[in-house]
Amino acid sequence: MLTGSRTVAFRIDVYAGEKVLGSSVMSVTARETPSLLESAAQLSIRLKGEALALDENGRRGLLFMTLKPGGPVSSALLAGPAVFAMADCVGCGGHQQFWNAMGDVKSAWRDPSGDIPRKDWPLIVRFRDSSDPASVSIVDPAALSITAVRVTRTKLPVSDGLRDFLPWLTDQGFRLVSITGVKYAADITPAQELVHTDFRQGFKD
Repeated sequence: MLTGSRTVAFRIDVYAGEKVLGSSVMSVTARETPSLLESAAQLSIRLKGEALALDENGRRGLLFMTLKPGGPVSSALLAGPAVFAMADCVGCGGHQQFWNAMGDVKSAWRDPSGDIPRKDWPLIVRFRDSSDPASVSIVDPAALSITAVRVTRTKLPVSDGLRDFLPWLTDQGFRLVSITGVKYAADITPAQELVHTDFRQGFKD
C-alpha cells in the first residue's frame, strides 16, 4: 500500500572513464495522492534539481546533461531510473515498485549507489550561445566518450546555480525553440521538444 511520503536526495556524476565531467545534487519526493477508493490511490512524483553543466576541454557553460530522459517523456521520469539504480532494482517499473525502491534507498545504512542504464541516460545538449536558448542542439553521448551516469544517495543540498550559466532560465514549461510554422507534431525535432523545466524544476512551490 502507498501511504505517506518519502524523499531522497541523490548526486548524479557523469563519467568519461575515470574523469568526472559534471555533478549535480537533486531530490525526489514520492507522495500518495488520496482517493475515496483505496484502489484508485495514485503516487505523485516530484523531482527537484537542475541540469548538469559538463566539462568540455576545461570549459563549462555550453554543454549540459538535462533532466529529460531520451524520448518523448516527462522529465520527472528521470526519478525512476535514478531511484531504481540506487536500489539495484533491474527491470523494475510501476508505482508500487518505485515506492518500495524509495523505501529501500531511504532506509539503507550506507549511501547506496548505482549506474543508470544507457537507454535511460538523459539528453545531452550544447548551446552555440549560452545567452540564446534557441541555439540549442542535441549531442550524442558517444561523441563525449561518456561511460557512466552514476547516482548516489547524499545529504548534500540540492544544486542551485545553473542560472549562472543560463540566465534566461525560468521555472516554467516554455519551449526553448519556437515551433511556429510547424504543421505536424511528427515534424517537431528533439531540440524543439525541450522546455525550461528540462533544465530546472521543483524550486517553485
